[in-house]
Amino acid sequence: EPETVEVALPMLVAATHKPVGAYANAFEHLPPDWSLQSGDSLPPRRQGFGPEAFTTHALACVEAGARIIGGCCWIGPDKIAHLHAALGD
Repeated sequence: EPETVEVALPMLVAATHKPVGAYANAFEHLPPDWSLQSGDSLPPRRQGFGPEAFTTHALACVEAGARIIGGCCWIGPDKIAHLHAALGD
């Protein structure tokens, strides 16, 4: 989840001199015991996490030290294109 990535990122950046990345998904909250391996179904897609919200999250991650930005489930080309435009060339 984006919120989890944003909390963990400063700790990861502080723990290494290597590039750190952020790779959130756009699911609703994942329960702590959720596991795809145990046959749990995928959680529903988060509402209100469009290209603008993803870009806001990603830019916060860049500000926190992320040098690699990506996305997992429900982060598609529209969100990546919006982020690319915000970052510039």
